[in-house]
Amino acid sequence: MKKLSVVLILAVAITGTIFLTSAGEEMSPEQKEQMTSIDQQVADKTSSFKAEKDAECKARALEAATIQAKSVIAANAAMAAKSGKAKVKKPVIKKPAAKPVVKTNSENKWNKGTGKDEPGSKSKWEGDAKNDPSKPAEPQGSKSKWKKGGE
Repeated sequence: MKKLSVVLILAVAITGTIFLTSAGEEMSPEQKEQMTSIDQQVADKTSSFKAEKDAECKARALEAATIQAKSVIAANAAMAAKSGKAKVKKPVIKKPAAKPVVKTNSENKWNKGTGKDEPGSKSKWEGDAKNDPSKPAEPQGSKSKWKKGGE
């Protein structure tokens, strides 16, 4: 165990020393020139590759859009042909003219009046209303919830 740990520590130390000594050296002018030319070539190739793939993508998208547009146009043409043959006009129904509303004087509504069937007559509200079969009968002994004891 001790031998393994000593060997491991020595390997890490030697690797670190080699790394530190080689990283600190400056590049020669030839190496700098070579690195810049490599960087330039990589940039040129990536830009041309990107432009080529963009053109392919646009072509595929345009092709898919044209196919979809043609199918939509064909479907619309088929629907127009079907609806053109089976088109039935609905009959126009005229609404009857509204009856004019006769306004009565609200002051005369509750006046006793003369007893005749005029707008101010109270006879239409009293008397025969209890014997009128079209009116509902009043229930006997109904209790109002507002009155105490069914008064």
